[in-house]
Amino acid sequence: MSKTNIIWLLFFLSVFAICVFVWNTEILTKRGSIAVITVNGQLYRKIDLKAVDEPYCIEINNDYGYNKILVEKDKISVTEADCPDKVCMKTGPISSAGRPIVCLPHKLSITIEDEEGVDTFSGR
Repeated sequence: MSKTNIIWLLFFLSVFAICVFVWNTEILTKRGSIAVITVNGQLYRKIDLKAVDEPYCIEINNDYGYNKILVEKDKISVTEADCPDKVCMKTGPISSAGRPIVCLPHKLSITIEDEEGVDTFSGR
């Protein structure tokens, strides 16, 4: 392979790597704004996180158990739960699509959607 071909190959590989980096950064930093809370597969509530002025709590107490959800501007988290493993609490606050909060014993899930209602990663 000639020196010119190697230079062109390195140039195109560099441009490709930069494009992939920029695209991944855009997707990973895209912040959703709609929190979707489901219990036992049924929609419980949708919350526009960008419209939250003051933090507030939602308490879900049903046959499956108890969860206390903290809703803040641009993020949501589970702060209390009576499940044995507390994975939902350990997940911490979420603010973008791709990382849900799940409490399996209580059949609770919290996901983030962007304004169009499309999950950024799965394309739903």
